[in-house]
Amino acid sequence: MSFKSQLIGRIGEELTREEIELVPAGFQKVGDKIIVNLPLELEDKYQVIGEGILLIFPSIKSVYVKVGEITGELRRPQIELIAGVDNSIVENLENGVWYCYDAKKIMFAKGNVSERGRLPKLVTEGEIIVDMFVGIGYFSLPIAKLAKPKKIYGIDKNKDSIYWLKKGIEKNKISNIEVIEGDSKKVVGELLSRGVIADRVLMGYLPEPVEFIPYALSILKKGGIVHYDALIRTDNVKEDLQRVKALFEESGRKAKIVNPQRVKSYRPKVDHYVVDLKIY
Repeated sequence: MSFKSQLIGRIGEELTREEIELVPAGFQKVGDKIIVNLPLELEDKYQVIGEGILLIFPSIKSVYVKVGEITGELRRPQIELIAGVDNSIVENLENGVWYCYDAKKIMFAKGNVSERGRLPKLVTEGEIIVDMFVGIGYFSLPIAKLAKPKKIYGIDKNKDSIYWLKKGIEKNKISNIEVIEGDSKKVVGELLSRGVIADRVLMGYLPEPVEFIPYALSILKKGGIVHYDALIRTDNVKEDLQRVKALFEESGRKAKIVNPQRVKSYRPKVDHYVVDLKIY
């Protein structure tokens, strides 16, 4: 039985026919919490819906509703409690890797699960990796735990992300990630002064981090790999991939697209891709 059918079975008598039509078909589960998208037309029934969800899933402790879009440079979510215990701290186990964060302050994109599983398989033993937007370790944690890089330099300017990244490193018993709080543009220069040259650079951030491309290239070895998050129009995939390639060649380096990966839909007619480029 579907989530919507189960929920209506629990609380259907408290909803009008019009409200039943607005009940969502899905939800996001993070640890022992559920986050749902509910239209404002159901605002008076938020608590009823939340309590119904708790009845369906006895292991769930908290139900939150999204009250706005993810906003700002630091990508902060907007959620409010509608049922259960107001504890937004999450410890989520995915593919053998623990992710720790505060769901009220940190975005965790469940739709990127395939990418979190893919990247560790590409890393060879002994690599030096620079993660320019490390966040809570979305990609660095699985790479460090499931592959054998020599060192990962994880950079982020969000203090909350840095705090939870350190918690994730501790939880996963990882020792080869150096956490650096700051703007990647500045930090890359500091790493270069220390003699750091990367085999691989992660650029996992949307909207596209175009202005950071020269900094990524400055620290990447010849023949190194960049993983670049891009927005690709569904009806112009080849054209947009060539646009990404051209962005990397503006700095005078040669780029070859080796593996464009569609991650998920971003908005109508636009998909989120991770474009793997080999840089010469």
